[in-house]
Amino acid sequence: MSSGGYADNDLVVEDDRVIAHNDTKFFALDLNTGDVLWEHEVVFPEKIGEYDVFSEEIYGYAVDNGELYFLTRYEWDDGPGDNIVRSEITQLDATDGTEIDNHEITDRDIEPPTDSEVVVTDDRLLFAAENTDVDTDQYDDWGTFDEEWYLYSADRTDLSSVDSKRIDDIGSGGEGRGLFDIRSNDDTVVFKTNANGDGTYRLHSHDVSTLEENSVRNFGDGSAGGFKHAVDDEMVYVANNTPVGGDASEVYALTPTNLDDQHWQTTTDEYSPFDDSIEENRYIHDHLAVADGQLLTNSRSPQGTAIP
Repeated sequence: MSSGGYADNDLVVEDDRVIAHNDTKFFALDLNTGDVLWEHEVVFPEKIGEYDVFSEEIYGYAVDNGELYFLTRYEWDDGPGDNIVRSEITQLDATDGTEIDNHEITDRDIEPPTDSEVVVTDDRLLFAAENTDVDTDQYDDWGTFDEEWYLYSADRTDLSSVDSKRIDDIGSGGEGRGLFDIRSNDDTVVFKTNANGDGTYRLHSHDVSTLEENSVRNFGDGSAGGFKHAVDDEMVYVANNTPVGGDASEVYALTPTNLDDQHWQTTTDEYSPFDDSIEENRYIHDHLAVADGQLLTNSRSPQGTAIP
């Protein structure tokens, strides 16, 4: 096993093994013994022409039905101040770590976010990326520019068959903006954008096959944690953590293809034990998950204090 530092990534359990990675290597461990079952070293180019490659990294990954899919990116300096980024998607056999398919994305210089997710449906892989080859002439008087974020979809049986859709209105250059929290069933992909980098979040619904937009719903100021969402075959569930002046700790059930079509709404009536007299001290939701017909959530105090 490599002695390299481990990236901040979730562990994935598949059958009798747990799969994880560091910056350049995937490995599988036996759940019962901890023995290394296989390792897969991701091979990055050392040079592009005369230029050295740097910033080699593994980003999001997912395992489904014995197959492992992951994103990688690397970068090189093609002249003074002209860094070029390339990203690839790769498919491995999760039982032994052998490579099945690989594709370099060449339609634009894209960079997945550091917390990038790969979401698997029956037929497609879904992920988000930012176009790094932006025109600096777009900079305005505030030194910012319109970012270009894309939703990507790849065919699981042929990774070279890749479609993309630019998602508009994702603010200006800077921290905290982007496309993230991708959730999907086999027909609809739902994700969140932080359009202005100020806690203003939107929930988007797109068709998995065509990537065309179904609907968008604005959940307003989310500076107390934004909102969390989960998707199953029938519903999109949203926990809105809007602070004072909004629907704190409200949970909604929405139609995946029409986010304005609301089936029910409920409120978490648990309050912080430190001050239960005002509404903004309701617990807020950190995560949502759907399992066996139930909606599961965990909560924390809005002030970041521990729940007894």
